[in-house]
Amino acid sequence: MTTVDNNSHLDNNDYYDEDDVDIWSPSRIADAIFNDLMENGYDDISKSNKYIIQIIKKFRYIRIKLEEIHFEISFKDLNNDTLDQITGYTIDCETAEDKYARLDGIIAEVIARILKQAEPAILSSYTDESRRLWAKVALNEVREVISYRWKLVGGNINNE
Repeated sequence: MTTVDNNSHLDNNDYYDEDDVDIWSPSRIADAIFNDLMENGYDDISKSNKYIIQIIKKFRYIRIKLEEIHFEISFKDLNNDTLDQITGYTIDCETAEDKYARLDGIIAEVIARILKQAEPAILSSYTDESRRLWAKVALNEVREVISYRWKLVGGNINNE
């Protein structure tokens, strides 16, 4: 492919700079976090993903907005590239609270995706059809309910 001045993109230094930092969009950060948690959260002993198990166990409490319940994400389950992108995304935040606020939408989306993976197990736990329907509605509203109801554990969000 050529540019207006008939130079190849790779041959034209105005368009190609090896020193450019790869800045991820919020949706790409969410994809990376989700993929990391699905891959690194797998437990060989139980043959299941600890994040799917966690959301199954906590779903009932999350949907009734029990204050003490938080979805926990371990720093050790996030790859270095993902951690670097989170750091870059929150670099201008001064406090941990600011960082949590900046990441809230991304993490809420990640938790919603994990919940979608757990949906069959959650719905099958209800024998009454009306409760199953109510749970399905609650599953679709989780983004609003889970906001600020998560925490990163096993590390420091301020990278100290």
